[in-house]
Amino acid sequence: MSLLPLLTSSVWAWWWLGGVARILGVAILVGAIVLAAIALRRQGNAVAILQSLNQLLVPILFASNLTTLIPILRARRAILTIVSLALAACALDNAMGGFGGGYALIPLVAMYFLSREAS
Repeated sequence: MSLLPLLTSSVWAWWWLGGVARILGVAILVGAIVLAAIALRRQGNAVAILQSLNQLLVPILFASNLTTLIPILRARRAILTIVSLALAACALDNAMGGFGGGYALIPLVAMYFLSREAS
């Protein structure tokens, strides 16, 4: 894993890519923290919110781990969006030769839906 740090599904893939990608990685991280705070303040499902943050921050998780986020969503539209986003992230990963940063958007969008459900 130390040889291929970009093959992760976390926000760290953006950081390890370097350059302008680091700005996008920081933006994803800040967005996730804001969404998590909103969801927690609205008395959302704390376990689901923390699980989403975990998926975003732990640098050793792979895209297959993100399937654990699907059961935390209730609305059909949210589940369809997450599955579609996973397919788009896979396409990005293949197009960029192993860059896993697109997968970091999946927990971010899951937290968005969790913050909306909590209201």
